[in-house]
Amino acid sequence: MKIDFTGRMLTIVLLLALLTGNAYAGCVGDTTGTDYGCEDTVTESCTFNEDLNCESGHGLVIGADNIVIDGNGHTINGVSPGICGGMGIERSGIYNKAHDNITIKNLEITNFCTGIYFRYDDEIGDSVERITIGNCEIHHNGASGGDTTTQGIKWIGVFDSVIADSRIHDNAGSGTACTSGGNGIFINGISGVGAWNNTITGNEIYNNAKAGFLTRMMCRDTTVSHNEVYGNGQAGIVLRCKKSEKHTIEENNVRENYGAGIWIGGPDNTIMHNTVTGNRNGSLYTGVVGEYGSGIKVCRAEAHNNEIISNSACDNDFVDIEACVGIGVTGTTGSDNTCDTTEGYDDSGTTGCRYACIHADELARELTAQGWVLYGTDQCPWCVRQREEFCDAFGNLTYINCMENRQTCVDAGIQGIPCWASPDGVLHPGYHNLTMLSKLASDYQRAHPTPTPTTEMSTSPATVGFASASALVPLLIVFLMRRR
Repeated sequence: MKIDFTGRMLTIVLLLALLTGNAYAGCVGDTTGTDYGCEDTVTESCTFNEDLNCESGHGLVIGADNIVIDGNGHTINGVSPGICGGMGIERSGIYNKAHDNITIKNLEITNFCTGIYFRYDDEIGDSVERITIGNCEIHHNGASGGDTTTQGIKWIGVFDSVIADSRIHDNAGSGTACTSGGNGIFINGISGVGAWNNTITGNEIYNNAKAGFLTRMMCRDTTVSHNEVYGNGQAGIVLRCKKSEKHTIEENNVRENYGAGIWIGGPDNTIMHNTVTGNRNGSLYTGVVGEYGSGIKVCRAEAHNNEIISNSACDNDFVDIEACVGIGVTGTTGSDNTCDTTEGYDDSGTTGCRYACIHADELARELTAQGWVLYGTDQCPWCVRQREEFCDAFGNLTYINCMENRQTCVDAGIQGIPCWASPDGVLHPGYHNLTMLSKLASDYQRAHPTPTPTTEMSTSPATVGFASASALVPLLIVFLMRRR
């Protein structure tokens, strides 16, 4: 009887463990097997085996160099940000002071004051170096009201580091100072030293209270590339201070933010190959960055010698490309941009931009009339972006889905998607914005004054991938002769 009772109790305990999970589960140390939970200091690489719900304090604190924290698809949830006012060390999902060579990956962080907070050691001046944040989702952190310093990702004194392939969205904050909260990604330099050589690439940054990305305090040599930046409350990409210099802003899609799409406040930056569209007047924040929906705006007296090359800036509420020469901005140069309106700026050799803005529906019809074909799938990210470039006008293109028409794509020699094929069979692989496609169409028209009709495939969606009807006639004759 005693044995039976003991066995039943053991069964109950095991069932409860299965139902409630391991009380010590969280991030399991790769070397020691230690379970790191809420407010713990992590001293080795670890991998999550369960979500963490942390009602107080930091989620995890980095306590050593050379650590990889692999979220393994799990979440650190702060439950509620709590009181986030003041200028102190706000409660963060992951907090790191001066430890180097740290990787955070495959992790969701939400409901803290700041999602990820890495900072230099202000007592001895030790910076933070070689940080990687990849494939993470940092969202709904921060609080509004008063003067906060809450951010989605907050780096102070960080060098040679990368934020890549992550979603940073719906992070809150408020205040009018340049250090105030509400930005998706916020990089602040060390006074007198800065923060150098960081890369922000392949991210989706959206619906943050203030800027999608903001850098200040002597930051330099940052590359911001291939990001989708949209729906933010005070500009998309902001180089905030007079010593935000030598950054490269390229191949970003910056759209439908309140305030400027890209705002430049420092010297010697390069802004190229970006699509900057539909940015709106009406930001709630009216300070230096301003409330008006310009596309690309260069607007501090110290913002000299910036270069603007091959961007498409269209359908912005205020001005598509603007340089504030009235306050002393000089040396803003560029070429091959597409826009409709400028102030204080001209492309080299012309007035305003070299190219006028292009309407997607007109271009789609022109490409189809000439005989261009787009090959892709409905899943690949760059194919999706190519589709989004045309929005509702996509239906006017001749499109071959290579998942549904594999042999057609093989026969056309398609090796990578998306891929545009000219009427004479020349392949142009990769994503192309409207400006690039317009140039391809114009170049083809000049080389072929008489449009070449397409016979390889029908433009009708119902017959995509099949030869023309005339090509079937000989086959039908042979079939009938054999029947006789």
